[in-house]
Amino acid sequence: MAGGIGFRALADLNQAMLSKLIWQFVSNMDSLWTQILRGKYLQHTNFWDVEQSPQASWTLKSMLKWKKGVKEGLCFSMGNGVSISVWKDPWVPSIKGFKPSPHLNYGYKLEVSTVANLIDPVTVKSIHKVVREHLVAWQHKREQRSISWWSPPPLGTIKVNFDVAMRDSFAVGAAVLKDHRGLVVGAVVKKLPKVDPEDGEIWAAQIGLEEARRCGFRKILVEGDSIRAIDAIRSFPKQLNWRSYGRIGDMVNCSSSFDSCRFYFVNRSVNVEAHHLAR
Repeated sequence: MAGGIGFRALADLNQAMLSKLIWQFVSNMDSLWTQILRGKYLQHTNFWDVEQSPQASWTLKSMLKWKKGVKEGLCFSMGNGVSISVWKDPWVPSIKGFKPSPHLNYGYKLEVSTVANLIDPVTVKSIHKVVREHLVAWQHKREQRSISWWSPPPLGTIKVNFDVAMRDSFAVGAAVLKDHRGLVVGAVVKKLPKVDPEDGEIWAAQIGLEEARRCGFRKILVEGDSIRAIDAIRSFPKQLNWRSYGRIGDMVNCSSSFDSCRFYFVNRSVNVEAHHLAR
């Protein structure tokens, strides 16, 4: 709504804050506050299954009250499918509600219970091999047309190069900020939970963006060597990456605080400093 004095709808703001709190609670098992709440109130049950409890803290009661709203927008990131129910859990991002509906009028009983039952390991392995080969060829072709050397930004502009390094149980995001003389004016490294590589790249880009804002820079160029991450960011609000869609939205909001903010894909050789910092 145009005009007014900039007040937000408090109910909507409260729901947005609760949604972020719930997501942190279910995705960050290692944080102290989540361990305390789980240890005290959820020892023998799952957050999504537990009902309201009069013994729960005010924070947990608020989260439980709003979890239905959050659940409507959640979708599983597929692994082996062993713990995902075909009919009860949200796992298909391309359909409404993320849950497939069984057709029960064909005269036979549906025996499939989990997504793992739908997967033929041999076929999946062959598909992965073909997809990887095509992605490598596609990325090589894109890299030939992309920037292949680091060039300084214009006077008054900061260039932010970001990258992520994957570990067995976690990831590391890093960003290097340099000015028009090629001098490093900022750097940031952050330990991340275990994520998909593309999601990790997007997270690293967000880390660099927030560091540039924290430093007070007004004009920035953001460069990364992940084509899919850059395309997902530049194509927003088109949903190329549903797992990081909310994070990309936060980045778009953050980028609006700069006088100028643009994102570019570059060759890996251009991104060496951010790459080494993440390692």
